[in-house]
Amino acid sequence: MKTLSLLCFSLLCCILTNAQKPVKITGTIISGNPTEIEFQYMNDNPISYLSDDYKGVFVNQNCTLQIPVKRLMNGQMQMGNYTQPVSFLPGDNIGIDIDGDSILFKGKGANKNNFLQAVEKSEFNSDYIYKALCSDDLNLDTFAYQVNRFIDGRTQLLYNYQKTYQLEEAFNNYYLADIKYARYGAIESAKRFYCHKYKIDSDSVKWPQIYTEKYDLSLLNDHDTKYSIYNDYIASVVHEISEIIRTQNNKISKDDAKFIAINDSLSGKTRSYAMAAQIQSKLSESNYDQKFIDAFYNLNNDEIASYEVATAIKKYKTKQSLLGQPLHSEMANAIVVDSAGVKSTFGEMMTQFKGKVVYLDIWSPYCGPCRMAMPHSKKLKSKLANKAIEFVYITVDGNNDKLWDTLYEVSQTKDNHYLFENGFKSSLHNFMEIFWVPCYMIFDKDGKLANYSAPRPTEVKDGEESDLERELRSILNK
Repeated sequence: MKTLSLLCFSLLCCILTNAQKPVKITGTIISGNPTEIEFQYMNDNPISYLSDDYKGVFVNQNCTLQIPVKRLMNGQMQMGNYTQPVSFLPGDNIGIDIDGDSILFKGKGANKNNFLQAVEKSEFNSDYIYKALCSDDLNLDTFAYQVNRFIDGRTQLLYNYQKTYQLEEAFNNYYLADIKYARYGAIESAKRFYCHKYKIDSDSVKWPQIYTEKYDLSLLNDHDTKYSIYNDYIASVVHEISEIIRTQNNKISKDDAKFIAINDSLSGKTRSYAMAAQIQSKLSESNYDQKFIDAFYNLNNDEIASYEVATAIKKYKTKQSLLGQPLHSEMANAIVVDSAGVKSTFGEMMTQFKGKVVYLDIWSPYCGPCRMAMPHSKKLKSKLANKAIEFVYITVDGNNDKLWDTLYEVSQTKDNHYLFENGFKSSLHNFMEIFWVPCYMIFDKDGKLANYSAPRPTEVKDGEESDLERELRSILNK
């Protein structure tokens, strides 16, 4: 089955490419002086985290660009300091009039984007939940009330807007699905924020009822697989069920528990997409699990799921081919900047460590898991101080006056710090499909890639070796 799928990969590419119907964007400056307009994180794929950016440059007060769209696409528009969500459907032909601080969408597909603009100007904008989470006194009951108020408020905004303007059914369905599944994500985020804020363990908290509600299988709906937020919800459901399975039998591995959860608790397209997402995730971590892949190809998969799995397998093989080889140009040419402001390519930076094994930590000081790993990283670095092993840290954050001091403080070292000039948009990130931090890699003494999904630093008892330490020592001794 796997061979057949890969043989069909090119055909699937043709089918999906031919289904594209570009969105035409025409920007006109009535007043003001913007120089460009950018559409960021644009994604029309409900399974993949891959997104694209599109930029238009104003010439004589006008700019025109086309964006290939296969199905409902969402992302954000940025122009100077102005940012708002945008949504496109195949065949949209949208004009954007810029009059100082006023933005007006016109033409086919305009109404949904004027509506999204109105939502962002309302009380129930994209920052509403985040602000509630970050309040000085995070009260669980109050937050639950705020979540329900947010859902009701955003729903009412849609109904009020529809009294005057017509919106496409595909957009309406997406917007309502986004609200429905956002509730679950907000509650889960609150639990993590609360425990982190007050430095307490989840098991010690007497959670209000809304926070103890388990996954709701009644929400499963194959029709919603077209929305990424639904597939994110399903991933959370799979995680919860797998944790229950492991509680009942601690001999079952995490991967096996997820496999059981997907096969026994899900069905139809939901199961197909959940399996595809798991395969993508595992392959991105250099984990080729034949059991998942065989099970996937025994399902009745649509072209989206089949295409994503075939693409993930192809990308996995590409990454595997990089191991033990000189740096690929897409990695080597990524621009990094050191603490003195000196720019170089990633390849040039790596030459200074020739003869040493390099443990690369791609991170952000504002990332919880990144911060939590740093004390363990420091301890391992000290333990290996007399070995030809270098720990190198490259942040995805943009430069500012406080950045370097923050990096030094959080990492507990001033050694080997850099930033990616283009952050997550660097050529290395794009080529290696790095969507989040932390991400760890190991390079051998010749600067060749040894592991693109290396173990993270973890706590170990004195006298014991972590998986990471064993791997670093093994590569050093080759």
